[in-house]
Amino acid sequence: MMTNVCSGCGREIEKNFVYCPWCGIQLIRKESREYQNLFFEQVERKRRTEQEQKLQNVGKQLDELEKELDVLVLCAELAR
Repeated sequence: MMTNVCSGCGREIEKNFVYCPWCGIQLIRKESREYQNLFFEQVERKRRTEQEQKLQNVGKQLDELEKELDVLVLCAELAR
């Protein structure tokens, strides 16, 4: 983990922080390329997390449907 020292409070913080978690001072100007890159990285991480959650939900739904289908097939076989 790469770190910097906050110019506001002097505490050690992670290099990719936009604001100091201790004193709240803005560390990276919003107009800078570095800020834009960090912003888009955060957006991409959030998008990926949401996609993974959706895929997990679909997987759970498919598992439930498969169980229901097994019950229906068993009922149909017993009805013969």
